[in-house]
Amino acid sequence: MFTSRKRGIMSFSAKIKVSIVLLMAVGSCAMAAKSTTGKVVGQLGDTKVQKATKIGEWSDLKIGNKVKEKDQIHTGIESSVAIALSDGSSIVVQELSLVEFTTLQAENGAQVALTDVKTGKVKFDAQKQHSGGSFKFKTATATAAIRGTSGLFGMTPGNAAAILSLANGNGLFRTIEGSECDVVGGQTAFFRKGSKKCNVIEAKSSGNRHYLKMIEAFLDDASKSDEQVISESMAADSAFQSEIEKVKDLLKCQFDALEDTITTNSVTIKGACNAGVKLVLSGANIENPSGFEYTTSWAPSADGAKKFAATCSITLDVPCQNEKEKGKTPQVCKKEVSAECGLLTTFYKASDDSTEIDSSAAKPFEVTTVSPVTVCDPGSVTIEGTFDQTDPNGTLFVKINKYKSRNLVPLSANGEFSHTITINDILRNWNETEVTVEYQGKSGTFSKKIKLNIDKTCKQVNQLRPTITFISADSIRCRASFSLLGANDDLVILSRKIDGGNAKENSFNKNAIYIADLKTGVHEYTITAEDQAGNKSTLKKTLGCYPLSQPKIEHSGGIIETPRVPPAPPQAASTLIHKTMRFRITGVPQQDPIHIRTIRIIQDQKNTLLVIRNDQITDLEYNIPVTLSRDTTSYIKVYVEMKNGRKITSVKVYKVP
Repeated sequence: MFTSRKRGIMSFSAKIKVSIVLLMAVGSCAMAAKSTTGKVVGQLGDTKVQKATKIGEWSDLKIGNKVKEKDQIHTGIESSVAIALSDGSSIVVQELSLVEFTTLQAENGAQVALTDVKTGKVKFDAQKQHSGGSFKFKTATATAAIRGTSGLFGMTPGNAAAILSLANGNGLFRTIEGSECDVVGGQTAFFRKGSKKCNVIEAKSSGNRHYLKMIEAFLDDASKSDEQVISESMAADSAFQSEIEKVKDLLKCQFDALEDTITTNSVTIKGACNAGVKLVLSGANIENPSGFEYTTSWAPSADGAKKFAATCSITLDVPCQNEKEKGKTPQVCKKEVSAECGLLTTFYKASDDSTEIDSSAAKPFEVTTVSPVTVCDPGSVTIEGTFDQTDPNGTLFVKINKYKSRNLVPLSANGEFSHTITINDILRNWNETEVTVEYQGKSGTFSKKIKLNIDKTCKQVNQLRPTITFISADSIRCRASFSLLGANDDLVILSRKIDGGNAKENSFNKNAIYIADLKTGVHEYTITAEDQAGNKSTLKKTLGCYPLSQPKIEHSGGIIETPRVPPAPPQAASTLIHKTMRFRITGVPQQDPIHIRTIRIIQDQKNTLLVIRNDQITDLEYNIPVTLSRDTTSYIKVYVEMKNGRKITSVKVYKVP
């Protein structure tokens, strides 16, 4: 007991010495990372900065300005500012936000960033972090550590909840009390103030600022339980996705593919967008997106995989929600709809020509990527490994079917290689099952195969939506033909609804001609083709079905009628008699007038009493006024033409005494 107690005793001078050593160690660690800067690459509206060296002085932010450690940024309403970091990551300060870049450091390609979101939110697009790098955010109540992720983080307008919403990647979300949860792409998580419970919402719209704005009102409503917030947020997600689906064809941009491996610390992205589309690339607003070139760069030492997310938006004219007065034409309001519309990837390898090769430290050929590799998010596979770096004449190739990379030996340093291949249906390589790595050098010839598990339910892999088009319809046989494209090597569910009723489904794994049976009469058919990744297209068509039938014309009083007439009038008085001819058409399918194309009634081959067609025909029973003359026989013909092509006639004979 005495010995143990003595070991726990330390003199005051010893404590001072230990403290000095610890301070020196902390100082050394702090000096290991160099302070770096961010660059303003996008700016909208009222944005101001308070420099760390000028407390209390706020100045306007402009594109090209530098942002340093401890600087604070404030944005006004409908304002934002995008900051590009040294590794190619970006942070976009959203409207009505106050943010401090508490830590902004970089060393040997490793980015260390801590962003303090005092009010509002930030949108981020983080590159994959090097060893020693970190990307973190904090509010007064919660923190988030993210890895190779894009999404949003911050507080609701009423400061009732902290939110982490990820479009892809993953992150760790925790409160300052220590409660935490893992969040992955396609999820939105929140901690309400005073609660230790992490609530997670499964939402395809996660990471979208417009969707987040929709659900903030739920979180700020103290009367709503967590369960109500989740339920209403999921409903809002469905509504938002439907909204995007309606304008999907408008929200389109085409991008030139990037090289899979580059050795310069910049890249130029080229492309073109549909008219009216606004484009944001990694936070930067692109001018004239109908045809553009945008160059972005990063620190020369920040090697590794680089990704650049594209967000497309369009402004629509919609009825204002507050228009409630009946009988008045609603005013038109502007509404912006946005969605992710592209992800460009490349791999940057920093060159170091001064590196001397140590022939005694030759590395063996080895593929360190574990097989099999699941390809989902992102839609690519990265193959990594080592090779004999002492042989400058060696060759190293990564192959997948007909694709073959460049020789990776001169592009790789220290005998370590990394090569990324984009895989999706657009490139037509999503059916491949393996990647082959081949090395040949003085140490020998080697080959290694990596199995692929390509997940076609992921939108980054399965990007093309199936399409359904109308070919023709046979209204008599009651069949319609549709063409389904974009189903090859996929699983497409084709659903058919009649007048919005229950859906009838068929599945296809290749392009096909779809034959649909039509329901008797005229109906609206909604045909939806949806693949396993949720990409879909919808076609609405109004079609008629008029099967063969045996219609008849039945006359009241028979086809020959001798009307009863009053006594003959005095001479010079009118000899005309007025009657009503009554008839009905029977044998019509489902007794529906929609099957009749034309009804024509002619008296004595010269007087047309009635001609009605198509939508004018609303009944099967008719009362037709006719005018007869005494001492004459009148012939009234009824012509009926059906939409199935059948024609019937009937003659009503009036013998007037």
